[in-house]
Amino acid sequence: MNHAVEPIELARDCEAIAIPGGETVTLPKGTAAFLTQSLGGS
Repeated sequence: MNHAVEPIELARDCEAIAIPGGETVTLPKGTAAFLTQSLGGS
């Protein structure tokens, strides 16, 4: 799994999926966030 070391600030509202519950949430503009990427597998 790869992720950013420094948080980014969201430039607009973003839809996301909460883990592990799977609920859809909206992260508001200006929120600090880390980008994470996971490839393949389950």
